Amino acid sequence: MLKIAQERAVYRYRRKRAIERLKELEFVRVRGEKLSITSDGKGALGATVHQTLELLNAKAWDGKWRIVIFDIPERYRTLRNRIRALLKSAGFVQLQQSVWVFPHDCDELVQLMKEESHLAKYIVYGTLERVEGSDLLKRRFGIR
Repeated sequence: MLKIAQERAVYRYRRKRAIERLKELEFVRVRGEKLSITSDGKGALGATVHQTLELLNAKAWDGKWRIVIFDIPERYRTLRNRIRALLKSAGFVQLQQSVWVFPHDCDELVQLMKEESHLAKYIVYGTLERVEGSDLLKRRFGIR
């Protein structure tokens, strides 16, 4: 239980810091209790997708998988399709329906994606140390 509580605290801290950085960089603006992405933020989202994709070639794998899971209602189908396309263009691999995997840290991309779509409550991001069938994933990402 202590380990789970600690992981949750670290996640909350990282999320808070990521949002603070986005506000400092003027990529998002606060509207009441909601955040909205600015035009600079939209440009940064494209750049972040490109940087995330380049991680596949430039960075050594730390042995952990990053996973994005979403369960977005049908009424937000258009946004769901945009998120799916964004993950695909960033180099994520679809593990199952609405479950995407990436071998490197991509907190910024996921936070930008959540804030841009306003669907943060439907999107979950996490880190896994072991994934069943990881040999196939390693081949798809070119990891030894």
